[in-house]
Amino acid sequence: MTLSTEEKSRTSLSNGFTVKRSVFAESHGFCWRVLEWQIQDNFPGYENIEEFSLEYRLYTEDADLDQDIDESHESTELMDYEREFKHGESNGQQESSPLIETNKLLKRAPDDRRYGVFFIFGFLGLASLLPWNFFITAKEYFDYKFRNTSIVPFDAKRNNTRLQSEFESYLSIVSQCSNLFFMVLTVLLVRSINVKIRVVVSTLLVIVIFVITTALVKVDTDSWQHIFFYITLCLAASMSGVQSVLTGSVLGLSALFPPLYSQSAMMGQAAGGTFSALMSLLTLATGDEPISSALIYFLIAIGVTILSLVLFISLHFMIWMHCVSICLVFWVTLSVFPAICALIRSTSEEETAWTATYFTPVVCFLGFNVGDFLGRLATFVCKFPGPHRPGWLLIMSLLRLTFIPLLMMCNAQPRSHMSVLLDNDLYPIILITAMGLSNGYISTLGMSFGPLSVKDEYLEGAGIMLALAMSLGLALGSSFSYLFVNML
Repeated sequence: MTLSTEEKSRTSLSNGFTVKRSVFAESHGFCWRVLEWQIQDNFPGYENIEEFSLEYRLYTEDADLDQDIDESHESTELMDYEREFKHGESNGQQESSPLIETNKLLKRAPDDRRYGVFFIFGFLGLASLLPWNFFITAKEYFDYKFRNTSIVPFDAKRNNTRLQSEFESYLSIVSQCSNLFFMVLTVLLVRSINVKIRVVVSTLLVIVIFVITTALVKVDTDSWQHIFFYITLCLAASMSGVQSVLTGSVLGLSALFPPLYSQSAMMGQAAGGTFSALMSLLTLATGDEPISSALIYFLIAIGVTILSLVLFISLHFMIWMHCVSICLVFWVTLSVFPAICALIRSTSEEETAWTATYFTPVVCFLGFNVGDFLGRLATFVCKFPGPHRPGWLLIMSLLRLTFIPLLMMCNAQPRSHMSVLLDNDLYPIILITAMGLSNGYISTLGMSFGPLSVKDEYLEGAGIMLALAMSLGLALGSSFSYLFVNML
């Protein structure tokens, strides 16, 4: 049988990717999914990998590929690897390590035109070191928990107790020992446990430990400080162990891609330290007591960790931009509505029914909800930017961040830190209505367009991911609302 040039190219490509699938897909389904997009982009006529595999089997039954195919440079590399793989298999040799063989095949960059994979590797890197950074940065909170309770008021700068002085040292010891043990365990189990399972499970465990840590913030531990000390160290050791699995898995996964993606993960880790320090400063800037500041602080950590999990899973469904857009929309909205909006008062000095009774209900609640309804209604007529340009949807969501400082500049009372810069009643009316319109419009488009980007078998999963992104945005916005109110 003689093959045409197009058939030769497809056959050689199917060979390489068939081998790649058998060696790699089962252990690293996440990366295989990226490669599957590449194949479909190059050969749109092939709907899935099974068609490539089937065509390859039909060709090999009827043709001597060594004689019939005039291989190009790329085809030669893939065919040589296929022969090497089949030769080892025929001689009864054990299949080579997936990490080594896939590394050879995956060094070409994935189809990452919007830098989604690059961005998510950076965010995973940030989340992988976030637990450690948040624990060591929350120093004032732990100083308060381990303070001398007989001295009132609390002063972190003097009268340090033994627990206060030794906590950081014990924290470092238990965390790093746990980190080393679990990192060795990760190396031993790297071929036994799917990388997607390792990332998802370890991230979920980080969230669970953070939730327990956050729950203990409001618990009065003054009468059992030593027990709380040991509980905290156990939580820190568990967190560090789980974090090492996550870190090793993320860095191992990034190593299968070109160096740019490993650099992204490493930059994300560095950004995690900076992010935790900035969040610590923001919570302290509220001037609130250490307990309330720590509560906000750890809630932010939980939100960011959940977001990293959402991004990782959503990439599997190719809807990460839709998820981020929806999360941002509700994050911004709940950060200022109703917490800040309900505090805005009329700037008019006249005492009328409008200024005293109707201003807040009409401007804040009626204005936002009417705008939200009209924004959702508008999606039946206007669908800009369309289902195939999620990047524009993300940009529109990012632009909504400006609502936070602008509404804080309105006449929201009481306030003790910021001055009122937008001192006309028209400003909150326009801003709150516009925020409602954009909230309804962008969130509806994101929820509608997201499922259009996935295959039929992933529709339900995509819908769940979008709903999770919305819930995450609501939770994050509610947490940040307390911070912004105290910054007024």
